[in-house]
Amino acid sequence: MNDPEGVSGPVSAGFARGTTDEVGLRRGLRRMRLIAGSLLAAVVTIYLLAARWQAHGGPGWIGYVAAATEAGAVGALADWFAVTALFRHPLGLPIPHTAIIPRRKDALGRSLENFVGTHFLAEDVIREKIDGIGVSARVGAWLRQPSHAERVTTEAAERFIAVLSGMNDDLVRELVE
Repeated sequence: MNDPEGVSGPVSAGFARGTTDEVGLRRGLRRMRLIAGSLLAAVVTIYLLAARWQAHGGPGWIGYVAAATEAGAVGALADWFAVTALFRHPLGLPIPHTAIIPRRKDALGRSLENFVGTHFLAEDVIREKIDGIGVSARVGAWLRQPSHAERVTTEAAERFIAVLSGMNDDLVRELVE
């Protein structure tokens, strides 16, 4: 299949091919690529003009402009290469340690699951965080104010009445017996 956006395979957001959302995602990707490419072209153009002006006796400050734009272009190319290398082989070259995510996505997912489970969702970690923010003390202090206590009891009473009103009398009799 012809893939003009340069993205092969299913859309990572989980949308089925041909959906409106995929079209919007691809349009957004094309737009971002156009903006990034245009900015890179602008930086390279400014660098070339500044370097030429500096070589032909331009003012001293133009050297700073040339250095900044050169660094910007090198940084942009390095970022492009790094991000591209995570998902596929840059320029189609089978460079070692590229296309890591497609090859190791299952192992990366398990590793992320382990990390989140161990460092964020473990019982002792959650208990420590809750104890650290003093939920009980805060709720108690909030309930000590008469207006808050009245609000909670009113809400609880209304919910309890709604539950009792919705109960089937025969079911209640059966449960009591």
